[in-house]
Amino acid sequence: MPALEGSNLDASAKFTSREYYDLSMLESVPRFAKIAIPLLTILNLLLLVWIYEEYLHNRFLRIYDRFLGNRLDGSVHETGGL
Repeated sequence: MPALEGSNLDASAKFTSREYYDLSMLESVPRFAKIAIPLLTILNLLLLVWIYEEYLHNRFLRIYDRFLGNRLDGSVHETGGL
């Protein structure tokens, strides 16, 4: 099928290219989010390490975790227990 006279076949390509908008992915993210997301990620990792260390060295936390696992048919223990 011949192209219509005067039509530009690449017209739709400019709407999807980054060069057309001249923006990278990070330039469109607000500055608050650029700061908050890495900080919250670090905080979550530190909390994960802290809970893991507590689980390894605190027998009461292990007993409590096993108690919750037995009480709720193992669903909390399997997903929350380390």
